[in-house]
Amino acid sequence: KKGYGMANLDYDIPITPQTVFRIASVSKQFTTFSVMLLVKEGKIHLDDDIRKYVPEMPDYEKIITIRHLIHHTSGIRDCYELFYLKGYTNFGMDFLTNKIIIDILSQQKVLMFLPGKGCSYTNSGYILLTIIIERVSGKKLRQFTEEFIFKPLGMAHTHFQDDRTIIVKNRATGYSQAFDGTYKINETNFHIVGDGGLFTTIDDFQLWEKNFYYPTVGDRKIFEQMITPGLLNNGNGAQEFGLDSAFGLFIGEYRGLKKISHGGAWVGFRSYMLRFPKYKLSIILFSNLAQLLRTELSRRIADIYLKDEFPKKELETVEKMSKLPTIETDESELQKFVGFYHDEKNGVIIEILIKNHNLHAVINESTYKLKLDAIEKSKFKSLGGDFPAIYEFQPLSDDGFKIVRFLPEPYGKETFNKLEKFEYSNELLKEYIGKYYSDEIDCYYTYQIEDYRLKLSINEKNPISLFLVKNDIFWDGYHMITFKRDHEKQVTEFIVNMWLAKGVQFTRE
Repeated sequence: KKGYGMANLDYDIPITPQTVFRIASVSKQFTTFSVMLLVKEGKIHLDDDIRKYVPEMPDYEKIITIRHLIHHTSGIRDCYELFYLKGYTNFGMDFLTNKIIIDILSQQKVLMFLPGKGCSYTNSGYILLTIIIERVSGKKLRQFTEEFIFKPLGMAHTHFQDDRTIIVKNRATGYSQAFDGTYKINETNFHIVGDGGLFTTIDDFQLWEKNFYYPTVGDRKIFEQMITPGLLNNGNGAQEFGLDSAFGLFIGEYRGLKKISHGGAWVGFRSYMLRFPKYKLSIILFSNLAQLLRTELSRRIADIYLKDEFPKKELETVEKMSKLPTIETDESELQKFVGFYHDEKNGVIIEILIKNHNLHAVINESTYKLKLDAIEKSKFKSLGGDFPAIYEFQPLSDDGFKIVRFLPEPYGKETFNKLEKFEYSNELLKEYIGKYYSDEIDCYYTYQIEDYRLKLSINEKNPISLFLVKNDIFWDGYHMITFKRDHEKQVTEFIVNMWLAKGVQFTRE
């Protein structure tokens, strides 16, 4: 164990194994472990209807169980994306609590899919689990985990941060790196816990890992269940949805070895936990830089420690290709790749642009640009995200291109088709002008025309330009907006989709 870099740039305080980090979604396993302690005591059951404990939630067609919340199979939309749809665009500064989250979840009239029929990562489920733990135990999650987990294990510098005003000794400050290389403080005003919000140190987390292999808090039966993936209603796992979710943990393989893992990403913090249970090897990485390659670095460490143990001696194709040398490219040749590309299945849009003579990819209009380095004339590698990725520009019959993006297993490949520039007039855009309301998020969207562009204002604030994807479908960088027409072909409503919050309906006033 060792610290690298600075915990605080204002005072040049170095990172050590005693530095306290926010570990974001790596916190989720402590929420499910708390659930399992209550299950062991017979106070709750995994197949209980959640409305038994959270009656504020709507009475849907099919019941949602505690088990559904744990495995991301509830169909409940992600709460943070719902708040983004409400116009909360600065999560670092916006003030949110678990109570505020429950209020918006109780307004959701429909689910994205029937419970147990699909799988979609959702922080909402873990906030609901937190509410259940607190109501059943009579203790706040911070108090419950301190009393029954952290104190017995000697994790003296670990807690759920449910009050942002509390002073935490030796805590790291979160940072993001701008494209020009400068660092900015990136922190949050959240009081939300359960889906994240755990503060801990490498020294403390080492005690938790020891408890996984040699339980003194909990028992082997609990930990065996915690690493058992959930099943869908048809008896299959959720691999087809890109998730093999156990209890706040993901189960999979790396180079032929079983791995247990979970990552965390929130404001200026990145974390990753990677276990190889057969070898009792745990690799824990905590960082206070948003751009850190957490997964890539963790896997490189595994490559060193387990180099003689991997059944698959070759690296996975993507990781192998990401290590290939780059080649020189001519900017004039790169120009043909510039444009917008759309993955309709996942609702993701990539903008390809040239900056400083190199191709860059911008995902869903992020402020962060991923540099693409050429390894062949039409094939590029990116090392700037959570995973290494290969971008291959494949020619189409009409002289255009599509992007096939290759990611490490279990993510596979994604196809992005180029968006053509649609010609549209003010007369066409006038059909969409007006005010629309969603009672699921209690929010107004107003559309108007400005400079020959359709512009959207959320609750009359900060108009943003929309990009026409195809007839009646627009994109604003984060939302995919599909307008609906009645039998007279008049626009009456629209549906807005984000990655983890799909199908939110707005009706024209």
